[in-house]
Amino acid sequence: MIKQIWSGLNIPLHHNVPSHQPMGGVSDLTNKGDFDRLLLSEFANDEDVFMSRIANNEALYILREIPPQDTKKTRILLIDCSLRNWGNPKIISFATAIAIAMHPKTDIACEAFALGDTYKKVDFEKVSQVIEGLNQLNGKLDCSKGLQAYFDEQYSNGSALEIMILTTPDTLNSLDFLRVINENYDRINFLITTESNGIIDFYKIKNKARKHVQKIKLDLLDLWVKNKVKGKITFSQNSNEKVPIYYPLERDYHAIALYKNEFYIFLNGNLLTFVANGFEKGFRMVAQGIPFRSKKFMLKENTKGELLLLVLEKEDGMLYSCNLDSKEILSKPFSKAISFVGLNFFFNSK
Repeated sequence: MIKQIWSGLNIPLHHNVPSHQPMGGVSDLTNKGDFDRLLLSEFANDEDVFMSRIANNEALYILREIPPQDTKKTRILLIDCSLRNWGNPKIISFATAIAIAMHPKTDIACEAFALGDTYKKVDFEKVSQVIEGLNQLNGKLDCSKGLQAYFDEQYSNGSALEIMILTTPDTLNSLDFLRVINENYDRINFLITTESNGIIDFYKIKNKARKHVQKIKLDLLDLWVKNKVKGKITFSQNSNEKVPIYYPLERDYHAIALYKNEFYIFLNGNLLTFVANGFEKGFRMVAQGIPFRSKKFMLKENTKGELLLLVLEKEDGMLYSCNLDSKEILSKPFSKAISFVGLNFFFNSK
């Protein structure tokens, strides 16, 4: 995601005092200024005309430009970790923050904070630090308390800080969050919203007004599944039977299979089985994070009694066998009918 965000990012990467002529030339003539900037031609007038032109603001002055100077600022990234920003929006928020902080062309020092009931500093130097930051969660509906706490305790020199807030559009409907934003509009420079479908909106705040700068649309499905894992696979398996979690799902009949009188559903890389024992009804997670999305699948046990998930992928013309116990993948080319681990596998042409 970071590389795609870099390709569309349109925010300042350097902080310089603006100037038309970088070497300090003459930009314009004006009728106001210091006496040492008077045009030499003004001194050619006699004393009465000269004094009259100055008194009536008719004398002309040279307006010299100031060469650009580096402004040392620190960019502050405030990431919403409240309930509304869980899931995809939070992952995209962290990816956006890393893209801004680690852009190869930027020379602006960056600090990041996770917001909830309070604020906590997060780092992006190591993978473990990114994981630790992603694990920062808060059960409140918005991060107004953490945002207000940051402005009360950390915000000191406004001219040396550039504040960016990363949240989800749903948080902008919170009255408490809007109150904190409105009270501190003069301190905030950018507002970035992320959505679960991969849309990122950048807003610039100037003169207490919010102006939309750009929109980026990430193709999440392509980003997350195009590099399929070969050999050992890394999907996780739910083995916690003491506290069962059941998932309500929309029934997709193209993704349901029957095996040994049990119904399985393989959807978005997750394998679930239907449970209907007494009051226990729903889908139980068998395995999640499987690096395939095809709905052409079947289940079978091998000679060792291990459960296999067979997945047909049309894109690369392969049939994959995912061992749910050893977490290994085997693959072979397939056609309309193919013999694979003792099973004649036929797929639906729809």
